[in-house]
Amino acid sequence: MIIRIFFALVALAILGLAIASSIYIFEKVEKPKAVAVREIKTTAPPKPIDPGIGEFEAAIGLLERRQWMSARDKFRHIIRFFPDSERYAPARHVCGELNLDMVVSPEISEFKSSYEVKRGDAVLRIAATHDTTLEYLKRVNGLMDFKISPGDQLMVRTLDFEVKVMVSAKKLIMMEAGEFFAEFDLEEVRLPSGVRLPYDDEIKSKTAWLDRSSVRVTEKGYDEARKQLRLGRRGLIISSPSEEVAESGSTPEAGIFMDPVGIEELNMLLRVGTPIHVAL
Repeated sequence: MIIRIFFALVALAILGLAIASSIYIFEKVEKPKAVAVREIKTTAPPKPIDPGIGEFEAAIGLLERRQWMSARDKFRHIIRFFPDSERYAPARHVCGELNLDMVVSPEISEFKSSYEVKRGDAVLRIAATHDTTLEYLKRVNGLMDFKISPGDQLMVRTLDFEVKVMVSAKKLIMMEAGEFFAEFDLEEVRLPSGVRLPYDDEIKSKTAWLDRSSVRVTEKGYDEARKQLRLGRRGLIISSPSEEVAESGSTPEAGIFMDPVGIEELNMLLRVGTPIHVAL
């Protein structure tokens, strides 16, 4: 009897030691492991390095040193290679504004050349010969009108752009030689019924309206007139919203609408025949 009790006590002691050991191992080893694993799972991974930030800062530095074209090329580098960068959208905006400034600046010679007016020349012929627009010649040369004389020096530039209209994003994007040139916000896109996207079009004509009358580019009042770029599809235009339509309450015209400042830029830079790609 005494022997049985003795062995029972020994067994209980061993069991107690085993339990105590298990508790010790859990508290000192397994529990810390579990906590560590849980912390690893719940802790957010480190944010990846954004190379676009450094490139953007470098581009801004070039701007501050007035190295316009080098800065523009740096912004284009961000647009081309770092679309996921948080500096991607700012790079597009600054690059576009920079291009729009440089294209009309007499101080920037990129793609520009000088033309000496000859006897019998007319501005319309000069524009057609150099694949540019009358509006551009007037703007870049600071002309008050289109009167020219033999010996005059005109700055000319080929305007060879492609345009992408992104309907859902409400963006109009200008490209030149496959490179980003500028981007405009659209106020509204109203496509004619039956138009299926995507589709390709082109600018068929350019018109201007003042007090419901058409105005030619060489006529007085053209600068203040509402510009329209009419595409190949019947009734589809690129323009600013019509105040006459808004005031009358009539059915709005089909078109791609943007602010007046933007349409003035497009009207100056886009020639008849410029390709337009419209996509969802």
